[in-house]
Amino acid sequence: MGPPQSPRRLAEQAAAYWSDTAAPRWAADSHWESGLGEKWASVGPAQVAITRTLLAALGRDVPEGRVLEWGCGGGANAVVLAPLCQELIGLDISRDSLEECRRQVLDRTGRTVRTVLTGVDSPEQALGEVDEGTVDLVVSYYVFELLASREAAVRVLRTIRRLLVDDGAAVIQFKYDDGTRSGATRRRDYRRRVAGTTFAIHDFWTLCDQQGLLPHALVLVPRDELDTHYGYVLLTRPPG
Repeated sequence: MGPPQSPRRLAEQAAAYWSDTAAPRWAADSHWESGLGEKWASVGPAQVAITRTLLAALGRDVPEGRVLEWGCGGGANAVVLAPLCQELIGLDISRDSLEECRRQVLDRTGRTVRTVLTGVDSPEQALGEVDEGTVDLVVSYYVFELLASREAAVRVLRTIRRLLVDDGAAVIQFKYDDGTRSGATRRRDYRRRVAGTTFAIHDFWTLCDQQGLLPHALVLVPRDELDTHYGYVLLTRPPG
């Protein structure tokens, strides 16, 4: 309870949370194997299956070229994606998670992952590490709910658009507002409700379109093994 806090203040709280690797739920929230336990191995196959279903709506599959995972965490998805493409880039705001992702992928697939570190309040840093217009597919799972604010989501979407090749695709998972008080977006005290940025379904669709990413299809998953109220949207960057 209390007045909403500014996006800058929420970003400061988020940066403090994600830098505290000793926090009780940090490993689980970062999707490390040590935090999720037996669930870890099933997360990646489920996310990639939904991604392939959505891509099939455009007659596509995971491209053989360059794939970027925005928010790779402890590598649960990366271990499934890495064998499907020539180059996988794992991006995260935690150096520890990038190292864990790299280790998991190497141990389980023998592949290497190129890693990119960004700040909580500086998603555009990715553009200094990855050339614009060179990524064939961007995926992001269990990330947009963790962003500090709607404003942060807009900046990430704009950056993703700049990274994609013309007609490149993105599959983004978001947490949808179910109309209840508990489903409404977080507006203060980031640490109390980490996964607290939600969107009305039509609003997220429109928001992506406004940032230059063309929506094509949507899948709703009311409940998965980690949480509830998830949507996945398939987007492309229009040529030109």
